[in-house]
Amino acid sequence: MKVRPFFGFIAIILVSLITLCSCVYTPASSSLSGCVVLEDGASPNRILVTVTAKDGSGSYNVRTDSDGRFTIGDITPSVYTVSFSKAGYYSESLEDVIVGDGKVVTLETVTLMMKLGTFTGKVIDDTGNPISGASVTVSGRGYSFSARTDANGNYTITAKPGIYTDITVSAINPCRYLQGTLNKTVSADTETKLGNSTLLPDTHNYVLTSVVEATTSAKGYREYRCTNCNHVETVDIPKRTDGARWAGIRASSYGLEESFGSYPGINSMASYAEKMESCYEGSNGTVILIVGVVSEDLKSCFLDFPISEEIANVTYSNVDFYEDYLTALDKGGYSVWLQVEPGNADLVKLAKAVMNHYKHHSCVKGFGIDVEWYKRADNRNGMKLSSDGDEPNTVSKVLTAVKAINSSYTVFVKHWDEKWLPDPKEGLVFVNDSQGFFEGGWGKGSERKPSLEKMVNEFARWAEDYYPCPVMFQIGYDADEGIWGEMENPAEELGKAIIAGCTTSNDIGIIWVDFTLKEVIEKID
Repeated sequence: MKVRPFFGFIAIILVSLITLCSCVYTPASSSLSGCVVLEDGASPNRILVTVTAKDGSGSYNVRTDSDGRFTIGDITPSVYTVSFSKAGYYSESLEDVIVGDGKVVTLETVTLMMKLGTFTGKVIDDTGNPISGASVTVSGRGYSFSARTDANGNYTITAKPGIYTDITVSAINPCRYLQGTLNKTVSADTETKLGNSTLLPDTHNYVLTSVVEATTSAKGYREYRCTNCNHVETVDIPKRTDGARWAGIRASSYGLEESFGSYPGINSMASYAEKMESCYEGSNGTVILIVGVVSEDLKSCFLDFPISEEIANVTYSNVDFYEDYLTALDKGGYSVWLQVEPGNADLVKLAKAVMNHYKHHSCVKGFGIDVEWYKRADNRNGMKLSSDGDEPNTVSKVLTAVKAINSSYTVFVKHWDEKWLPDPKEGLVFVNDSQGFFEGGWGKGSERKPSLEKMVNEFARWAEDYYPCPVMFQIGYDADEGIWGEMENPAEELGKAIIAGCTTSNDIGIIWVDFTLKEVIEKID
């Protein structure tokens, strides 16, 4: 019997369908991949990755490549715990990692942290007794770790493995300090014994770290920190009870030499400021330091320090004359304004040169302009300093330039006559250097007498006219020796008489001019 073609065709279709169905129902493969890095940046090659099914059905082990990457293909769908381990590092695990049927799972990067080791030791004094509370620091390879000793002088420092080259041990009351070479290696999970460190008594090496000035309503303080043991001491500054915020000296190369016969030593300038400060409770020792002197032809300004950029009508020294003096004033917590006698120099450029050069000194509080010497070659009493306007050297432009360097800086303007000075403005200090106060006529037979009353009245009017700006009075000129020459302590008596005459509440500075400073300083107890 012949087979009909129709039934042969049906057989072919059935075979094809069976084959197709077997392809459709083949399960898709799943995979798990990720990346592991090491805390210290070491090569992440061959980190062991263990993947364990939580139902106990099986596990996989694989190691990372040189980039810390791994992949497990054809992984059975399940819920897994993934663990990472390498010698010298703490192991990490990820729980409940779900790998679904046919899913490609990529884990977030895992970081293995270094296992820590310890340094142990004991800190004792020179008699063998333990020192409690001492600070011990080991450092090396960019790491630094510290601990404090217990009541028995013992310490344990937990540190990352590596070579440590330096050790610092310090304690306070009394100050004790030790800094030396260590050259010790600490390994993971190991203790490295350092033995005893003996601290000998020492004296605190204090440096001034901050100053809060006194006011008439609150006391201030100076904070000092020991560079050895970091111990902090504060010294109170009493409230200003007699109205002087600043008390000090004007210092110039020519004036000090005239008074003392030679320029004083490095620490002398600070000692003069200290003596003036002692005359006015709650005041801050102050120096108006002239760092720029006008030339003989009155056209240029000579700076007592080198500058990197040439400025028209400015000459300069190749040696910094005042750096060490300012360092000494830093240590004492005093205040310094850096004054220039500008001649025809550009005031803004001059201010930038001065303040940028000395801005690293904490004692520096601002910039000063002696207006008497501003364009003096063409103006007998100097050129008026405008408050504002289009001209390049207004006081506003100078103040803006100075405050761009340090927002706390101020600018003082100095003259004996108000008509040469700008109007009151925040950030300005007005300094009066008037001299020659007499009463009486100029006619034949008239007698001119020194007048303290006239001095007091003029300075009081100055404070009133420039209120609320701070004011300073530069006093002690030879022309007024008839007023102060017979006083037991002129630096105190004359200044307090001036302050008593001021009826406004300006901050006031009493500044003794250097021409007569030697005589007056010697009279201060």
